[in-house]
Amino acid sequence: DEDARTLLHRLIERVLADPNITIHTSAEVVGAKGYVGNFQVRIRQRPRGVSENFDAVEQAIAICPVEVPDEFNYGLKTRKAIYRPYDGCYPAGPVIDWEHCTFCEECLKYSQNGDIRLDDTPVEFDLMVGAVVVATGFRPYEPHPGEMGYGVFPEVITLPQLERLLAEDGPSGGKLEWNGHPVRSIAMIHCVGSRQIDGVHKPQPDGHVNDYCSRVCCTATLSAANQIRARFPYVHIYDVYEDIRTYGRGHEEYYRLASKNQVTFLRYFAEEIPEVYQSENGAVHPLLVKVKDHLTWGEEIELPVDLVVLAVGMMPNPVDDLIGMFNIAPGNDRFLLEVHPKLQPVETAVNGIMLAGTAQGPMNIQESCAAAEAAASKVAALLGAGRVELEPYVARVDADRCRGSGECVRVCPQDGAIQLQTFSQNGASYQRAVVTPANCNGCGVCVSACPNRAIDVQGWRLDEYEAMVEAITAPIPALEGVG
Repeated sequence: DEDARTLLHRLIERVLADPNITIHTSAEVVGAKGYVGNFQVRIRQRPRGVSENFDAVEQAIAICPVEVPDEFNYGLKTRKAIYRPYDGCYPAGPVIDWEHCTFCEECLKYSQNGDIRLDDTPVEFDLMVGAVVVATGFRPYEPHPGEMGYGVFPEVITLPQLERLLAEDGPSGGKLEWNGHPVRSIAMIHCVGSRQIDGVHKPQPDGHVNDYCSRVCCTATLSAANQIRARFPYVHIYDVYEDIRTYGRGHEEYYRLASKNQVTFLRYFAEEIPEVYQSENGAVHPLLVKVKDHLTWGEEIELPVDLVVLAVGMMPNPVDDLIGMFNIAPGNDRFLLEVHPKLQPVETAVNGIMLAGTAQGPMNIQESCAAAEAAASKVAALLGAGRVELEPYVARVDADRCRGSGECVRVCPQDGAIQLQTFSQNGASYQRAVVTPANCNGCGVCVSACPNRAIDVQGWRLDEYEAMVEAITAPIPALEGVG
């Protein structure tokens, strides 16, 4: 029951105190090359634009004319283009939102001794590392406009927004109010953006629906329902679910407690999506939720509510750029793929690149921590060995036969496995193909593409294959005395 922010604050302090850990905030990876034990990663770091000890920051924030949705509060309130992200963040000082800043220079009226620097520019630098852990996390599913009334009725919000609404430092100071009125009836709808069905739900831009279970939504929804009943016992809660899937040890207790707390449960089927529409003028509650409840043998029920909460699922953060840079693969669900879910659960097909947390699929906190520990253990074992053992079956170029045609480079599916290099001899320059064994997986595509038969896979040479084929097709002489 420990407060998550307090726990994270202690963890951040431990990380900052470790001399072997360097943190680069406001940074992103913009380039990568190399191989296991020798990755060169290009980092772009955006400036904060404001001194951490700027005394007049509150006045500068107040005078800023730009207001944008506050992502920390999931758009429930706005913030300025110069702002503090949230209490307890690191670094704790203010920062400029370069994407929305209009450079009107109003904030400079309170700047002394260069406390605000609107002319700061990003810097880029390279890091040489032996391994990479991809821990890019997730983002909550954003319902389509009109999906169960989302974006149409202001009383339809998502579960992350409800969590911020209930927080003591949230937009309402922890009060359960909406549009200035107390909330007395809530419908919480499960599986929004999860376990979707082709032809029933609207697909994502890539044409696929989210047919996976997000694993944490049921527990999070029940936890919120119990919290509301404990703090606001007068609130009536309708829990509209497809299935209750409380993954994790002890999580079933959330369901039992919600039942004891007199939460009303209604079950719908995925192909019969609940409908949300506006109540008639003068009604006590602004919205009605129409659901076909299969706990009452398909009875159609209308729920009058003040607030509809959509329990949205998990989606991977957009990482197409990292997929291209590191040559790692996503699955059909757009999360990153491990080599094998049981035997190599945190390793990618690229040696030296590991996965951690929800970068590879929906996980709860315990599962994310376990995956992070596994990735850290793999990296520690890899780097602690002091050397890297490679597979012996990799391409080998015969420099005497190679003429530098480049066909092998053109067809190679592995980034950086083979490339043309320029050599000089007796004043003349020429190109030859050179293999980087750490990047080669021995697929043999380059062998068939080379017009000069200058490439073999070590241990599987072409002349060996030809000898085997000749042996198979050779006539077998008749044995004496047989027949």
